Amino acid sequence: MAQGLEFEHRTFPIGAFSEREMVETFTDGLSAEEVSIDELMQDWRAKARAFEAMAPPRLEVLNSDLLPLSVKEETMRRVNSVLASYRYFIPPTFDLAFVPISKLITPQKSLSRDQLSRSLSDARGPLSDDENALLCLGTPLPPATIDSIYLGSPKSIVQNRFEYNYQFLSDDPNVRFIPPLPFKPVRDINLAVEGAPFPYDAKVVPIAVGLGLPLVQVIKIPTGVDPQTKTATYKLVLGNGIHRAARLAQLGNTHIAALVQFLRFEELPNPFIDGPKEQLLVPKPLTMPLLSDGTVSRSLRWKKVRRTVKLHISVSYEVY
Repeated sequence: MAQGLEFEHRTFPIGAFSEREMVETFTDGLSAEEVSIDELMQDWRAKARAFEAMAPPRLEVLNSDLLPLSVKEETMRRVNSVLASYRYFIPPTFDLAFVPISKLITPQKSLSRDQLSRSLSDARGPLSDDENALLCLGTPLPPATIDSIYLGSPKSIVQNRFEYNYQFLSDDPNVRFIPPLPFKPVRDINLAVEGAPFPYDAKVVPIAVGLGLPLVQVIKIPTGVDPQTKTATYKLVLGNGIHRAARLAQLGNTHIAALVQFLRFEELPNPFIDGPKEQLLVPKPLTMPLLSDGTVSRSLRWKKVRRTVKLHISVSYEVY
């Protein structure tokens, strides 16, 4: 084993995995699990039987299952200030609500036990509604340390085409590529020295690398009509905030404050986070309660790595 190599422990709902998924997880280059494949597969078979014996969960919700964000005025001001700061990055229309954690489908197939233990380490019971809202919607982005490297410009073999390569590295697993913003994809910028007497005006497309949004986001997907109430039914998919949802459930909270976005199933990207989007609407999808259920989940030793984002830019000139 390499000296100085760091590890974490990740919880996987292996009982919900197929045999192929289980083998692929164990043989992943980041897996550092010390048990034998035979021992792990024996545990997988037992947990798979437990998962098969479970009845399909009732995950459909009505609009009335999403509780209003009734919090103090001061808390709401804080939430609104965070939303205003990141307005370019969030959907054009959305709701704010307390969402039932037990109904959340997760496209993410694992969570870090170490990150979970660090979250709210001093808490001993359920958070109040205001604490919940501040944690999930009222906390701005923390600073992130990102090392950037210019990798050079390969000599182009095509006339009037230029290429540039960059690499970004960080120890923060939340660092990611941030695509052009849908609300304002092109911006004006002054490239001159700050305070200089003459401007250097240009257009910029903000293609960036940075942290993901600090907001808990839930996608509300329409699934049909409730036969009793004759109102629309939905399923809830957790788009961001899996560790906060898991930790709140540990503390006894039944709901999590979230930005709720309405999307039809066909509007979801595919694949979505850790797998094909079709897995979200199967009879027994991965849910937040499943991740914490020891009869189907298992902790695996996992290597800690630096997050690397590589960016390739190609520029061409055309004349008409």
